[in-house]
Amino acid sequence: MKNSLSGPCKKTAASPPVLVCGGGLVLGLALAAAGCQDYIFVQDPDIEEAVTKQIIENPTPPASDLLFVIDNSGSMAEEQDNLKKNFGFFIRKIAGAANDFQLGIVSTDMEDPTQSGRLLSQPIRKDTYLWVEEGLKEEGADLDGNGRVGDQVNLREVCADYFSSDREEGKPLPRILKAPKIRDLTNLRERACKQAILISEFKNNVVLGITGSTFEQPLEAMRKSLSTEGGLAENKGFLRDTGRLTIILLTDEEDCSHRKGQLKGEDGGECYKNPQFVFDEKAKTFVQQENPFSQYERLTPTNDYIRFLREEVKAFTPCNPENDKDCPADTKRKRDPNGADKVTMAAIIGAEARREPVDPDDPDGKTAIVESKAANCFSAFGQAAAGERVFEVVRAANSQNLVDSICQEDYRQTMEDIADLVNAQNCFTLSSPPPCPNFMTVTMSDGKETTVIPRSCKQKPEGWRYVRAQKAGERPRICFDGKASGDLEGKKLDVKFISDSPDCKDVDDSVLAECPVEEKPADKAPSGGADKNQ
Repeated sequence: MKNSLSGPCKKTAASPPVLVCGGGLVLGLALAAAGCQDYIFVQDPDIEEAVTKQIIENPTPPASDLLFVIDNSGSMAEEQDNLKKNFGFFIRKIAGAANDFQLGIVSTDMEDPTQSGRLLSQPIRKDTYLWVEEGLKEEGADLDGNGRVGDQVNLREVCADYFSSDREEGKPLPRILKAPKIRDLTNLRERACKQAILISEFKNNVVLGITGSTFEQPLEAMRKSLSTEGGLAENKGFLRDTGRLTIILLTDEEDCSHRKGQLKGEDGGECYKNPQFVFDEKAKTFVQQENPFSQYERLTPTNDYIRFLREEVKAFTPCNPENDKDCPADTKRKRDPNGADKVTMAAIIGAEARREPVDPDDPDGKTAIVESKAANCFSAFGQAAAGERVFEVVRAANSQNLVDSICQEDYRQTMEDIADLVNAQNCFTLSSPPPCPNFMTVTMSDGKETTVIPRSCKQKPEGWRYVRAQKAGERPRICFDGKASGDLEGKKLDVKFISDSPDCKDVDDSVLAECPVEEKPADKAPSGGADKNQ
């Protein structure tokens, strides 16, 4: 068998006709803006492997709507600050993947009529655009011109060219913050300024204060903010029919979502089971005790929220009654049988989360949550009750989810993990593993010019990655990072690979390796004479 990707191409007898290259297989992924296409793995006649049919849904990187549901009760000052401090790591990661995204924030207070699921905005504070976090600058951008990293930078001064005229102190920011539109991805200053401005504005909006209701209702606030029935004017334009939705919930109490009039009393124990766990200050642990005030059974069933997410939010897609016979005449939306992947959920709650290295041979490298459950926890910030109801909804709503502990002292890893969930939307599922993934090549074409897309690596994470299936029932994926993700729209993508090789190994690029070192050619001896070192 040939062991090369080169060779004459010929049409096969397969229907529809496709091209086969000697010694290799060709998978064409036409990344068009609409519809789904059929793509086929076809083998050379002398390769005895089954033909595999490949269907790619929504091949262009989708728009992302990111909803943050933030607990603003009296115990949440430190947690809001923790989220604020680490948001930059989140935004740089999703902005680097060239996503079209927008952000909205709601509180867990459903009793205050000015909140109650409405996207919130805070007036611009005097210090909003003072940027001081180390690690958030684009390498080489040097915004303040002195070569320092982590020092205070006044964005109004050094990024004046990128400021909107309505960003004045005391004025409210938009309720929906949008991804920065970067005209030139190679302009480090533009990228750094626009990302820093967005980070600063989210931080301004996310500090909701701690005067919210003690009956935290994150699930009801989520439903109200996304509901199309009697939609809130403040939320218009946030939930896009063509976008994918990511919901991030942050609370240190049990969800107390209920319809008006369902609960009686104001003790605070109504929202918890009987018996309940209460923190013992002396023992510094949680102990079980009777809860005579429990009205847990009166809370809105979590299945109501799971059904809402499955049927109302992610199982609908735009349609036009005039040219779509399946579209109901009284609506412009219809059920989408493939809508199950349109919502991703993450929760930072009372939970017990165990992390292990992604690479067992690199215990100090990136870790991933391998086991998590709702659990009471305690940290320097105080105590947090097990968020069992939020946990149930997040775990049941979709397979793409994350639950992490609110009792962590630093949310950086959690925010980066959530960003990975958002960026996973730039992945396309393969029907079966390529025979030899470490011998894959990827090119894209606009019909006139063909460009090779490099493989992503740590120093240059702007290419493609092969991600093998992690567990039973999953399929492998090919994912695109950084600028490569934004370059795909409207292009034809070809993935070529050798079907067999003695050097073939099972690789997993979900963890980026060091970039290979390019070997420089050895210096040649001067012409006309021998090498003086010999």
